[in-house]
Amino acid sequence: RYADAAFFYDNDCARELASFVPALKGVVFQEKLGTMYDKRSRLIQIVPQLAEAMQLDAAELAVAQEAAELCMADLTTQVVVEFTSLAGQMGRHYALREGRDTAVAEAIFEAVLPRTANDQ
Repeated sequence: RYADAAFFYDNDCARELASFVPALKGVVFQEKLGTMYDKRSRLIQIVPQLAEAMQLDAAELAVAQEAAELCMADLTTQVVVEFTSLAGQMGRHYALREGRDTAVAEAIFEAVLPRTANDQ
């Protein structure tokens, strides 16, 4: 199992996180609500309004926009397809590995929360 995980991880790391986004078009979110790509697109559209309502400054808005672009991309990585409980965690890891801002990486992780009733 470890060898499989290492193989998947190496394959994922050969690509940028953003390159996984188009594959979200093939992941159904909910039959009447479309795919995860559709859900992500709706999130991207609402970020400016949320930022305004929350009185975010320009830097915070930039973080929110970048995170919205990348959130859920890890759902189509080989590691997360095989080990679904790592959704969000791998997105954060891959974002940090690429040198993205820590706040962006944390927002990518938080996009999947809560995963269980015990998540905070």
